[in-house]
Amino acid sequence: MKTTKTNSIRTMIRNLLFGFRKLKFNSILLVVFALSLGASYRQSKGSNILEDTSFYSKENCPIKFSRDSTYLIVIKNNKSCLNCFTVVSAYITLLKDQFNFESFVISFSDSTALSRKRNIYESKTILPNFDAYGVTYSHFWNESSPTPELLLIKANKKHVFSYSEVFADGFDIISINVQQKIESILKTE
Repeated sequence: MKTTKTNSIRTMIRNLLFGFRKLKFNSILLVVFALSLGASYRQSKGSNILEDTSFYSKENCPIKFSRDSTYLIVIKNNKSCLNCFTVVSAYITLLKDQFNFESFVISFSDSTALSRKRNIYESKTILPNFDAYGVTYSHFWNESSPTPELLLIKANKKHVFSYSEVFADGFDIISINVQQKIESILKTE
């Protein structure tokens, strides 16, 4: 009787362990599946970057962009490099002497008023002399990649320059390739 009970307990433990291994395997498959869905969603989102993204002022009013104006927007999230913002600010100041456009700084924020105001204050401190400051609640801009990123809107066409593109030549200069692209876009009618 004792051996039968011991064997049944061993069998039950073996079945439980097998079940846990199978459950662990299924959990891993589920995580891999979820990650693959997320990655494909992110990739498809990149083509129409502003369709589901809105920018808001300090008062939480939507910022509207005119179709016939030009905007150069610096995107900032919590993963940023102070020296990079200094370089971007100096470059945009030089561009403003040559071209006519409005300059914005947009920070990722959560939905609280205090966070929104703190992010805007921080943006004004890091990047002074811009025309306007605002926030976005879109998680697209709060990815793990660092910022600043540049967004140029001209004739209702959007051009995004990622952090890795902007600082491809080092962190003390805007890459020559990005400078040429931005200046050629700004020169077009």
